[in-house]
Amino acid sequence: MRITVNRTNATAIEFDLPDVLTAKDLKNLIAEETGFQSAFLHRQGKAIADNTVLNTIDPGKDEVAISMIDTSQLLAPRSNAPARNPSSTTPQARPAAPQYNPQARQQMQQPTPQQQQQQQALQHQRLLDEALTNALEEHPESFIQVCMLYVPVLLDGVECLGFVDTGAQHSILDRDLAKKAGIDHLIDPRLAGKAVGVGQSNIVGKIMSTPIKIGDGYYPTSFAVLESSEGGMAHEIILGLDFMRRHRATVDLGARTLTLMSGATALTIPFLEEQQLPEDKRPKHAAVFSQMPGQPRQRPMPQQQAQQPQQQAVSAAVLEGKVDQLVAMGFDAGRARSALMSTQGDLDRALDFLTSG
Repeated sequence: MRITVNRTNATAIEFDLPDVLTAKDLKNLIAEETGFQSAFLHRQGKAIADNTVLNTIDPGKDEVAISMIDTSQLLAPRSNAPARNPSSTTPQARPAAPQYNPQARQQMQQPTPQQQQQQQALQHQRLLDEALTNALEEHPESFIQVCMLYVPVLLDGVECLGFVDTGAQHSILDRDLAKKAGIDHLIDPRLAGKAVGVGQSNIVGKIMSTPIKIGDGYYPTSFAVLESSEGGMAHEIILGLDFMRRHRATVDLGARTLTLMSGATALTIPFLEEQQLPEDKRPKHAAVFSQMPGQPRQRPMPQQQAQQPQQQAVSAAVLEGKVDQLVAMGFDAGRARSALMSTQGDLDRALDFLTSG
């Protein structure tokens, strides 16, 4: 809103301010603009208290005119001498009007390299917040864990889960499962080595070929056999690219099916749904972020209301911390506090307000 401040024997001053500022904030701006450290504000003879919010002076109006009196002149001691004609007063006897150097003021307003770096960091964080907010609105599914691709496998009479991994070069079998299925005698230790991926595991050997049953079909498969870790492998069987190329597999993510060729016959096996998997194979649907940008805060429950004074103290401390950041950038503490209050503590918006003004 636009505030016009009429001064006695001086030109009126105009301010474009957020309507949530108070009269105290306006006084601070007047003091910065005129040099008068003590001012009395009134409208049509009615005093305006310091805690008065600007939009309540004349509700519903975007432009408000008020008057100002420099109270420092009223507090000056009166002289018993007769009043003199102002025209007879020599210029030397008059108090010098405050002089401002526009170039010096412009240099003071120019940010230092450290301030520029801080502003760039704030701008970068704001861009990240905007990108995160847009991602949440446009494709929120990217923030949740998806169900992996499993098919039921029968290995020499032992039921297990086969993990379909199109990023694995070779199919892998856990050594403990090989022992359980009674096929560990097929492991050729001459082909031992290291399996390197996200981590590193020991390959104890290789099984050249053993049939596995998936759905209604049997498929000969070669496995690199990994040494069992202390907590067990994450996947007992991994069906890699070698298996899929050998049996001309088709992975249909839309239909959630795996199609394998058995000779000239195509057999389609549906991937297991989340509820069909054991608990340790299901995705963990935990909250990705505790508080997203722009996310409304929940109202406190009755048992939380007793903590409100402590929370308010923390909020005040956070506000003062942001004021200190803006002061470090070269802004006046009063203006920084007013800008933060008018933007509900948003440091980026407060910085925009201060730099644009």
